[in-house]
Amino acid sequence: MSDAALVELTYAAADFEAPAERWCRRFGGIAIAICVLIAYANSFQAPFVFDGANYLLVDGGETPIRDISTPAAILKLLDHGQTRALVYLTFGIDYRLFGYDVRGWHATSTLIHICAALALYGIARHGFSSARARPYFDGGAERMALAVALLWAVHPLNTQSVTYLYQRLESLMGMFYFLTIYLMTRYATTGRLRWGAASVLACTAGMASKEVMVTAPLVVLWYDRVFCAASWEQLLKRRGAFYVALAGTWGMLYWLMSRTWGVYADAGILDESRITPMEYALTQPGVIARYMRLAVVPYGLNIDYAWVKAVTWPMADDVGRIAWFPTEIADAGALSRSLAIVGGCLLLTLVAVFRAPALGFLAGSFFVVLAPTSSIAPIVDLCFEHRTYVSLAPLSALVAIGVRAAWRAVAAKLRFSPTIAGATLEVAAWLAVALLVALTLVRNHDYRSTVSLWGDAATKAPRNPRAQYNYGVYLQIDGQIDKAIVQYERAIVLDENYTDAYLNLARLAVYQGRKNDADHYYQKLLDTPPLLGYTQHLEALYNLADLRLKNDDPGMAKYYVEQMFLYTDGVSAEGKKFQQDARTLQVSINAAIEKKQTAGASRPSGTPPAASTPSATR
Repeated sequence: MSDAALVELTYAAADFEAPAERWCRRFGGIAIAICVLIAYANSFQAPFVFDGANYLLVDGGETPIRDISTPAAILKLLDHGQTRALVYLTFGIDYRLFGYDVRGWHATSTLIHICAALALYGIARHGFSSARARPYFDGGAERMALAVALLWAVHPLNTQSVTYLYQRLESLMGMFYFLTIYLMTRYATTGRLRWGAASVLACTAGMASKEVMVTAPLVVLWYDRVFCAASWEQLLKRRGAFYVALAGTWGMLYWLMSRTWGVYADAGILDESRITPMEYALTQPGVIARYMRLAVVPYGLNIDYAWVKAVTWPMADDVGRIAWFPTEIADAGALSRSLAIVGGCLLLTLVAVFRAPALGFLAGSFFVVLAPTSSIAPIVDLCFEHRTYVSLAPLSALVAIGVRAAWRAVAAKLRFSPTIAGATLEVAAWLAVALLVALTLVRNHDYRSTVSLWGDAATKAPRNPRAQYNYGVYLQIDGQIDKAIVQYERAIVLDENYTDAYLNLARLAVYQGRKNDADHYYQKLLDTPPLLGYTQHLEALYNLADLRLKNDDPGMAKYYVEQMFLYTDGVSAEGKKFQQDARTLQVSINAAIEKKQTAGASRPSGTPPAASTPSATR
C-alpha cells in the first residue's frame, strides 16, 4: 500500500478511532500498571537466585547491603556497588525495610519495571504523534504507543531483569534510560530548562546503575534529530548546551570504572586471556539472532545458556604471529546463518537511516544499545537475556509497526471497511498482550524455587556444566542427595576441571561413609588448576590429611598438611582459616607419628600424590 493510500485510510477511520484514542490517553498508564501486576503476580515468592544468592544473601560475617544507618555505612555500600552504586543503595533500602522477605524486594523491582514501562509509553506517544510519524499514525498514535509499551512491559524476555532480583541492575538502568529520553522530549516540546536538567540527572543516575547507560547520550541525540529537530543546526542552536551536559555524564562513568578495573577482570569482563575481541565479535551475531528470535517467539528462555564460542581465533600465537584465519569453528553453518541474518539487518538499518529515518532509528538503536555487551568488548558470559531489557523496546515497536502495516495492506486488498480493519487489529493486539502475560506467568513459575529454576536450566542447556552443577547444589540443599551426585558427575563430564563439583562429591562421599570415594574426588580436585584464593585446594588437602589420620596413616596426613603451607600469596580469608586449622591438626598428626614410632610401627610407604603448583591466577 502506498503512503498516500495509507494516510487516506487512516483519516477515513479517524471518527471511529477517536473514542479509543481518548480512552488510551486517559487510562493507558493504568492499563500498563495493571497488566504488569497481573504478569508478575506469581513472582513475589521467587527466592534469591544465581548472583542474587551470591552477592545479596551472605549468612554470617559482614554484609555491605545490610547497613544504611549512617552516612559512612552508605558510602561503604556505594563503594561495594562500584560502578553500580545506585542499585546497591536500593538493595540496602530494601534490606532496611523488608530484611530478607523477598516479597518486599519483588515489589520494588516490579515498581521499577512499571515506571520504566510508563516512561517508554511517554516516549512512544511523543514519537508516534511527531511530525515525522503523524501522517502514518494520525488517529491511532495513542493506541500504537500503548500497544508498544504493553508488549514490552509484559514480555517474558524481561523476566530475567525483573524476577531475578539481582538483575535490578538492568531494570533500574533501563528505567533511567527511558526517563532520559522522555524528559528530553518534554524539554524539546516545552523549551523549559528544568526538563533538560531532569534528563541530565536521570542520565547521571543511569550511569551509576550500569555501564550499558554509556549509549544513552547517543540514542537521545539521535531521537532528537529524528523526532524533534528539523535540522542539526536547529538542534545544536536550541539544545547544544544540554548535550554538552549530557556528554559530561560519560566522565562520571569513566571515573567510576577507572576505580575498579580489577573487579572487571575478576568477573571475566574485558579479559582477553579468556576470549579475544575477535572471538567475541564473531560469536555475538549468533547471540543477537537468538535475542531477536526470543523477542518474536519467546520460547526456550533460560537463566544460564553457557553459550559456546563460535570460533577460536587468537590475535597472535606464542611467537607473536597473527592468525588471519580461525583455527577452529564450532558450527560453521550456524555461524554463516547468524552472520547473514545480523549482517542483513544491519544493512537494512543503514538504508532505513537515510530512506526512512524513524524506522532507521528504531532498528539502529536496537544495535546501539546492545553494542556494549554484544560487539567486541569481551565478557566471559556470552549470552544473558537481561541484556535485552532496553533494546527490546525498539524491537517491539518495529514488530508492532510491521504487523500494523501488513494488516492495513491486507485489509485494503480485501476491501475491509476501516472500522472492521481497525477493530480487528485492536482485538489482535489485546490477544497478543494476553498471550505474553500468560507466557510471563509461566516463566515466573520456573522461578518458584531454586530447584525448579536450575532444573529448567539444566534441561534446556544439557551441555552447560554450571547449570548441571547449580542444579546439583540445590538438589543437595533440598535433601535429594542421590540426584545431586548425578548432577555433579554430569558437570565433571562436561568440564573435567570443575573444582567445586569435585569438592561437593567428596563432601557427600564423606557424609555417606564412602571414604575411598572421598579420597578419589579430593585427589582429582588437586589435579585441577587452583582457583583464585586457593580455597578449594586447601580444603581438599586439609580433608585428605584428616581422612588419612583417621585411617591410621599419619605419615601421609603430615605430607598433606605440609602441602597446605606452600600456598602463601593470594590466599583467601577462608583458605587462611583452613591453614590455621591445619596447625591444630598438625599437633594431632605429630602425636600419632610419635605414638607409632614408640610402638615400633613401620613408616607409611607409597609415593605421595602430585599436588598442583600454587599460582597467582587460574
